[in-house]
Amino acid sequence: MIPEDQVRLCVVGDGASWIWKYIHSLFPQARQVLDYYHCAEYLHKVAKVHDGASVQALQWVEATLTRLYLGHVVAVLGGLRRMQAHSEAAAKAINNCWAYLDEHRHRTSYRQLRKHKVLQILVNLISNAKHALIMAHPLQPWLTLRLVQPSAACVAVEVSDNGVGIEREHLTRIFAYGFTTKPDGHGFGLHSSALAAKELGGTLTASSEGPGCGATFRLELPLRT
Repeated sequence: MIPEDQVRLCVVGDGASWIWKYIHSLFPQARQVLDYYHCAEYLHKVAKVHDGASVQALQWVEATLTRLYLGHVVAVLGGLRRMQAHSEAAAKAINNCWAYLDEHRHRTSYRQLRKHKVLQILVNLISNAKHALIMAHPLQPWLTLRLVQPSAACVAVEVSDNGVGIEREHLTRIFAYGFTTKPDGHGFGLHSSALAAKELGGTLTASSEGPGCGATFRLELPLRT
């Protein structure tokens, strides 16, 4: 067994206060990290109400996420304070985002935790697979994770399900910013995951035989980054 004093724990949470309190009571020495997906969600909401579904909005989100990744959370908070809201909805989104990041500023050490990005990608893929199964209602639902090593230089994780599947014409658009097939979707979950995979030197791809045939998402990463 690994000696207790050599164990390093990292806990990822969505920002709920009760989660951090509970985790702290169990693992007081664990590093707490804000869920990258939920963090990005707040930023995308600001961009959407402030600039709409535009290239400028996407560029702002990506630039802001980069600043957070580099540890410049104070600069991000300052930028949010300087934003001029054009509507009540924009003002609300900006204020909510500022409060969220300010409360969790000490939990955004993403650059020091590159493995955290891998975890966030897998969490998003598994969550999407779960929703695909709920929408499809197959008689025998299944979701599998498969670890393979295509070569000595890389490793791949495949997340597969027998859910609703993906239209063939959607396979080339599914990672695009703003594209979603969910009624309440925002279209940035898979986009953010694909960007994260690229930053890690890897790729994220999707395959499906069509509607009703399920889907497989494959995250391929180099063994050394």
